[in-house]
Amino acid sequence: MTDGSTELLTEGEEPRAFFDWYAATIDDDPTHVVESLAGWLGATWRYAKGMHGYTAGAELHRDGNLVARVIYGGNEDAAPHAWASGEDAAPFAAAVRALWPEHRVSRVDVAYDFREGEPWDVLYTAAVDVADHLEDGTMRAKRIKLATIGDWLRADEGYPDGRTLYIGSMKSPVMARLYEKGKQMRKLLPDQADKFPPGWVRLELQVRPKKQARYDLAKLSPLAIWGTSKWARQLHARVMGQELAAVPVEQRQAADDDRAWYYLLKQYGPLLRRMVDLEEERITRDGGYLEPGARGVLWADLGRRLGSALG
Repeated sequence: MTDGSTELLTEGEEPRAFFDWYAATIDDDPTHVVESLAGWLGATWRYAKGMHGYTAGAELHRDGNLVARVIYGGNEDAAPHAWASGEDAAPFAAAVRALWPEHRVSRVDVAYDFREGEPWDVLYTAAVDVADHLEDGTMRAKRIKLATIGDWLRADEGYPDGRTLYIGSMKSPVMARLYEKGKQMRKLLPDQADKFPPGWVRLELQVRPKKQARYDLAKLSPLAIWGTSKWARQLHARVMGQELAAVPVEQRQAADDDRAWYYLLKQYGPLLRRMVDLEEERITRDGGYLEPGARGVLWADLGRRLGSALG
């Protein structure tokens, strides 16, 4: 076991956390979601097949590349679901956060890239150590699950196809991946291999929040999201030398009254808006004049009517 944080892994600028996957559920009309995202991202869109129980979908393209997807319809009228990955994840997340601040995150991946030198051994040692030991160096009563995939056998060839280490259960809300991104890209794009340093390694945290935490993560930075697990905070401190605040990912729930209020608005909000709209139309149709701010008066009147009806 190695004590303390790792040595600085790069000689250049210190790595920064970034979004590598961002998936969100958005409470809005599907057409408005697609067109708003396309406009923000400077993309065009076309219809696509639905998936995961959704009956329809749309693909957003820019410069001939797919930059985001949206699926909607079916699933008992579930709200539209949209996502982007890779270098498109960060601008997509910025768009969703600006256009729909109260969206729900279903999955988010936040990563660090280490491009210089040969950082694999340092990061691998840190990850395995954190999986086995607590912060004080004692062995965990229940060690964190580790799994591997990829080319772990050809040491004499420098593991040409790249290695991946998984930290944590794939069924858990929080899991990390350490993988040789440079070798992955060199294999994927052999004609552009010179663009990708073979020693480039990515350390990535995947989070699938539950309940209220889906709203909470929609407001957090990539760095803060590394705080969603105690062992992830320990790994982050070990690698980056920075302590992070804890972020609940599944335990915390909205209060019962808060949840009931949310679903009341979701189910009956459209009816209440129609009632105010109809009253506004009736007044103007009968020759009345509505001064600026009068719509607030109509809402207040509707509130009094509801209060009277409920006793």
